[in-house]
Amino acid sequence: MPLVQRMVMDEFAENPKVVQELKSINHKGFPVNPMEAVARGSLGTGGLITPHAYGILLEGTYYELIPCRQRYPCSNSASYCVPGNRRSLVLNLIQKAPDQQTYQEVYLMLGVFQFDYRPEPGQTSVQIQAEYTGNGALNLFVLQPTTMIALPLYSVSKLEGRKIPKPPTPVPIQPPTVTPRGGIHGGGGPIGSPPPDKTQQWSQNDLQDAIRTGNRLLPIAQARIDQAFFEDKERIREIMSELRHWIGNTCEDIITRTPQIRNLNRALLNVLLANRLLDQQELRELQKGIE
Repeated sequence: MPLVQRMVMDEFAENPKVVQELKSINHKGFPVNPMEAVARGSLGTGGLITPHAYGILLEGTYYELIPCRQRYPCSNSASYCVPGNRRSLVLNLIQKAPDQQTYQEVYLMLGVFQFDYRPEPGQTSVQIQAEYTGNGALNLFVLQPTTMIALPLYSVSKLEGRKIPKPPTPVPIQPPTVTPRGGIHGGGGPIGSPPPDKTQQWSQNDLQDAIRTGNRLLPIAQARIDQAFFEDKERIREIMSELRHWIGNTCEDIITRTPQIRNLNRALLNVLLANRLLDQQELRELQKGIE
């Protein structure tokens, strides 16, 4: 209710976190229709329904991972084959939901994420999992199974989105299934293969750039972790611990260590953004180091 929102805003006007949350609600709306809230709540956790659909846009084609009105918690996964002469894969995260006024499908681009990996001969298999948790957060996990190089993306459903035109016809992968939290679980088969490009290899300069960016991100995250959402604090600590490990792990070769550090930099940057712990100037400066 707008009146209740104004009362809360007046009461917590000096608390920037509460103010930011209320502004986010005004901008994005509630994830649950107020007219359905009591009915959904009465169903218990087994009756929770996803308010939006989520998918990824790869090479111009949309693949839906979490459909709208799906019972959650749930998850879905798929594999993607990349030519062996590439060293990264770009994923566009899409949210699809009906407009509350026109009931037309609206597509929002929540983020563009680059997954770096160690190129393999022939082609590289990449696994992608979307997990919709019991508290209504969407997490993405991207993994190269042969090397265990990973990109964990937490709470991406909290990111601000921008409206985009409808992408090419969605391709369903498989119905989501309830699975344990964490890791990459088996699921759908290959979902396409992008065109090849010129051969790229990781260099010592790439590694040093990744380390410098990580060393800039770590103190920022450490100083602001207490301001994060409760469920994300432990995730931030996990990413920071993993990032420190790979920055100091000089035993691994460059072509394994470089993508690990770059992916962890992106993971830490993403969770800080989802928790609104970075301003635009800091974001621009940090992004220069991981592009």
